[in-house]
This record gives sequence, C-alpha cells and structure tokens, in this order.
Amino acid sequence: MSFRKINETLQRAFSRINWPMVIILSLGALLRLLFLDLKPPHSDEGVDGSFANQIASAGFFEYDPKNFHGPLHYYLLFFFRLFLGESLGSLRMSSALFGVASIFIVLRLAPFIGRRAAYLGGLLFAVSPGLVFFSRSGIHESGFLFFSLLAFYGYFRLRQLKDKPALWGVGLGAAGMILMKEVYIIHLFCFFCAFLAMFFWGKISPTKQNVRAGLKFNGRDILVVSLTSFFLIVLFYSAFFLHWKGIIGIFQSFFEWTKTGVEGKGHGKPFVYFFRLFWEYEWLSLIGLVLVFRVFWPVPRPVRFLGFYGLFIFLAYSLIPYKTPWCIMQMIWPPLVILAYVVSEISHHYRKIGWFAVLSVFLIGSLETAKAVQLNFVDPSNPKEPYNYVQTMRPIMDVHARIRDMIQKDPRIKYVPVVVMMENSWPVPWLFSFFTNAGYYGSAMKGRRDAAILFCDSAERGPLEVVLKEKYFYEQILFREFYGGELRIYYQYDLFKDFLEDELPVFEPLEIPLPGPGEGYIQRIYDNAEWQGKPVFERNVLRIQQSWDNRDRPWPAPFGMIFESEIYVPEEGEYEFFLASDDGSDLEIAKEKVVDNLGAHPERIVSGEKFLKKGWHPLKIRYNDIGGGGMIRYWWKPPGKKEEDLPVEYTRVREV
Repeated sequence: MSFRKINETLQRAFSRINWPMVIILSLGALLRLLFLDLKPPHSDEGVDGSFANQIASAGFFEYDPKNFHGPLHYYLLFFFRLFLGESLGSLRMSSALFGVASIFIVLRLAPFIGRRAAYLGGLLFAVSPGLVFFSRSGIHESGFLFFSLLAFYGYFRLRQLKDKPALWGVGLGAAGMILMKEVYIIHLFCFFCAFLAMFFWGKISPTKQNVRAGLKFNGRDILVVSLTSFFLIVLFYSAFFLHWKGIIGIFQSFFEWTKTGVEGKGHGKPFVYFFRLFWEYEWLSLIGLVLVFRVFWPVPRPVRFLGFYGLFIFLAYSLIPYKTPWCIMQMIWPPLVILAYVVSEISHHYRKIGWFAVLSVFLIGSLETAKAVQLNFVDPSNPKEPYNYVQTMRPIMDVHARIRDMIQKDPRIKYVPVVVMMENSWPVPWLFSFFTNAGYYGSAMKGRRDAAILFCDSAERGPLEVVLKEKYFYEQILFREFYGGELRIYYQYDLFKDFLEDELPVFEPLEIPLPGPGEGYIQRIYDNAEWQGKPVFERNVLRIQQSWDNRDRPWPAPFGMIFESEIYVPEEGEYEFFLASDDGSDLEIAKEKVVDNLGAHPERIVSGEKFLKKGWHPLKIRYNDIGGGGMIRYWWKPPGKKEEDLPVEYTRVREV
C-alpha cells in the first residue's frame, strides 16, 4: 500500500472519531484513574475490602441482610484483586471504571435531550468534585450510579426508539441497581413519583414530543431480558446457588435498613445536610437545582422527567435521617443535565446571552475542576473537607509500609500474634490482613495482653499498659478524626529491636514494688459504690495503676475505692492531671475537684488542669466499679514536660 493510500485511510479513520466524546471521556478517565492509591482507605472501604477477601478464602459471598448492600460490588472487588493484587488500586478500580462509564451514558443521552446538552452535561459530569471524588472510593455508590443511569437511558430509548437495546438497558440497569444497593427502592419510588408528576403536569403543559418509532421487539425479547435479569439477581444473592437464604435477604434488608435509616445509627444529620454539600462543592448542580423549574414549561419529555426525578430524589435523601456524603452522587447528575439543557437552549436561541451563559458555566466548571484536583490529588485526606467522611489519616499507611518492609526482610513476622484493641478498627483488618494470627477486640479491657504487635486506641492505653509485662517499642499516630482519633502501636522489643532500635521510643513494663514506710498512697476499699460507712479493706500502694476483670476483681461489684496521699510539686506552674477509669472516678487536690470522670461508663480518660505552687499538696482520688471489667490509673503532665507517672519520691502517705 502506498503512503498516499495509508494517509487517506488514516484521515478517514480520524474523521469518523467523535472527538468531543473522546476528549470528555479522556478528561473523566484521567481524573478518576490517576494515582488511585494517593488517599488512605476509609472505614467503609476497609469493610468492603474485607468482604472481597472473604470471597478469596471461601469462594463465595454469603449475603447477610444486616449488611444491606448487594453482593455484586464485592465480587467485582474480588475480580480486580485477583488480577491486580490486593492494593488500594484494585480496591478502587471498579468504582473508577464505573465513573468513566457513567460519563459515557450521559453522552449517549444526545438523541433524547439534544447533542449540545448531552455533551455539556457529560463534560460537567466529568469534572464534578463529588462525582470524581466518590468514583475514586472503593464503595458501592459509583456502581449504583452507573446502573441507575443505564436504566434511565434504556427507559428514554424505550419510549422513543422502542428497540431491543432499550429493553436491555432497562433490564440490566434495574438488575444492577438491585445487586448494588438496597436503596434502589427509594429510586423506584422517586421514579414512580416523577411518572405521576409527568402525567398530571402534562395535562397543563404538554412536553415537546420526540419522533417515536414503531415497536422493534416482541414478547419473546421481553421474556429473555426479564429472565436474564432475574437470573443474575438470583445468581449473586444466592452465592452462585450455595446460599439460598440470600434470596430471602433481599426483602429482609429493607426492615434492617429502615431501622438504620430512621435512627441514624451515628450518621444522623439535619435536613439541609446535602444542600450544604451542594453549596460547599457542587455549584453547578446547585444552579441546576434552581433551574429545574424550567421543566414546568414545554421541554423534551426526558428533560422534564429528569427534572421531576431530581427534585424527588433530593427531597427523599434529605428527609432520611441517616446520611453519608457519598449519597450525593445520586443527586448531582439530574441538576447537571438540566443546567446543560438550559444553557444549550439559551445558546441556541439567544446568541449574545448564550455566550455569556456558556462562559459562566465554563468558568464555574473550571473552579470545580480545580476543587476536584485539590480534593483528590493535593490534599486527599484533609479531615476539614466534608467529603472526607470516616476518613483514615495518612500515618497509618506509613505504619503499613513499615510492617510490610519488615515482613519482606523477615517473612516469619506474618505469623506472630497480633492484638487489635479498637472501638472501630476499620480499615485496619483489611490493611493488615496479611497477618495470620490476629485477634480483634472492641476495647483494651477486652483484649489486654502481651503480643508481638498491639494496636490500641490511644485514649484506652491506660488499662493495657497496667498489665503489659514485656518491653515494647511504640509509636502514636493520628488515625482519624472520629472515635478518639489517635492510635498507639506497640512492637515487642526483643522481636523488633533489629528493625526499630533508635527509631522509636521504648515502653517499659510498669513495675509496682511494695511501698516503704510512709510512701505512696493509702487505699481504702468500700463494699458500696458510694464510699459509705467504714472501709472493708485498707492498705498502702506505691502507684495507682490497677486493672481487673470479673475473675480477679479486688471486691465484688459494686464497690468503691478511695486513694489519699500528698504529692510533691517541684516547681510552680500549671499542671495537668489525667484520670483513666472504668467505671467512675474523680480527683481532688486540696479539696478542689480537678478531674471529674464519674458515672457508669467504659474505660475513658479525662484530664484537668490546676496551677500549683512548689511544695506538698493533699490529693484524693475516688473510684467506683459498677460491674464488668474495671481499671483505675492516673498520671500528670508537669509544665513544659511530657506526660508521665508521678515519681515515687513525689508521693507520701498523707499525714493526719
């Protein structure tokens, strides 16, 4: 073939390429697929990743209606884990690809809403901060958005073209929604409400009817699509016919989710929550939400339908108390399409105003793009950003890299005993799933023991450090901005000294020798929690560091303790006192309450400050145990110094 013919062939090929679509999809793909591992996994990603690991070990996913969300997402995570390895990239790949595919569906709406509107809508969709941000998160929402868009595309095509692809769009879109999330029932309700609104408002203001084709499918086609969609739902919910109870779970999940949705379960937020997120990030969608009233006048039927649907879905999600920011993905796109339609309409009929409208949209869109870049690539785990919800901070990835590096040097570390004592440990179980001997406990009181590696909520380190008998390296990191925030990790000294010597501080086990004459504190134990009557037991102790469970408690619950002593203040200044207890406790200095930690509660740390002059000061600590595990510990922070236990020489039995 001559050079001229090759050149002509290439020119014909390039002339057939839809360059606007290619550019929009490329931009969307770049924002969604680039550097997927920049941000640490958040809590829900850790849960979903662990479910994918269960499929890897068991061979299938056993659907539990208490988990609400459908099984398809976990199988997709497993698929990418299988081919890309267990990583943040494989955890987020399916969501990112669904995000790109969703842009393609919006572009394919051109026959129903107009080419200009579809392409402008696709462009706005590609750069939306929320749609980009949550497409880069390994959760269900991006996949659910894709299938809902596919169902809408099929519905619009069904009304206008009435062909087989339309049937498949509706069938597979609806099946995918059911396989992704239980909230499909909300969208079905909003779809029905939009259909009714279309019917009644159409009596007042008819829509612009598109040209409608004749029927291009028959009853057999409907049966094939229906049976295929039904088969896929049964296949995944029944765990490939290995767990038939999963089918019943489809309906049971509604009852479980209804309780969670109404009660909030720690995620309850006000009605205006999503409006605030629109105001914070989604300026173009907010404008589209205002312009949605354009659909009350004659517009193409799909545009009006999306307008009504967008209003109902925004209202529905706002009314439900349980709110998480990624749900905004379902609310962003209808207003974006409405905005794109209105701008394309203005630019078509009013050229001077149209240019101003187009330039305004592109200016705001540029700002949104900059925000999307800042959210995803500049500071991806900033806790001040509302989109960063239940987000883990970057330091846990440094811990992860440290441990992986040590395992690479000594593979035996994978098999050492690991204890995780955290109120909410996700995504730790997924991040450190390579450990084969790990135990997970909700608090330090339940899991307190020596092990090779210990993870503990920093606020609960009190009862753990009282019982540790071995020497450890330790590091304290900011883990998250919720559930206490800080995490302390302990590494057994003898096992890790070749790796961590001179790199991390060392924790020495607390030695509590017997007190000498006049040293320490007087401890009095009472047979009631109100410290009434005479003490049933009295002794001297050198430190107030005690911890027990039901088997080794010092007295049957409920009971009370009082510790009294004098403490020496070496220099004048502001001193901070810390009191950790399960259940209640308080601390007085010179009859003035400094720390109030009273009440029936699990282990928690409360602190208080007091200005003290140099010299001896009387101290009194009260404690009561209502039942269950128990512990009491206190320490101080002198001015300009770190937290520490009071030196023995700074305590003496109070002279009466």
